[in-house]
Amino acid sequence: MPLACFFLAYQFDWYLRGTTEPNVLRITLFVVAISTIAFPGLNMLLLKWYGVVSSLEMPSRAERIAPFLSTL
Repeated sequence: MPLACFFLAYQFDWYLRGTTEPNVLRITLFVVAISTIAFPGLNMLLLKWYGVVSSLEMPSRAERIAPFLSTL
């Protein structure tokens, strides 16, 4: 969601579009994508691999605490 919001803000805000260089936009989108997609996804896979969560669905509430705190 942060990635989509940032992209939409750049597309529709004339001031942001006029003051931001394309290179800065690409770098910013990359950093936002890494921090909102890649790190949490990798984190979930590592927690599954180490046995902290039983499955990626995390059916019990107790299993959701570790992923929530580490993603936060």
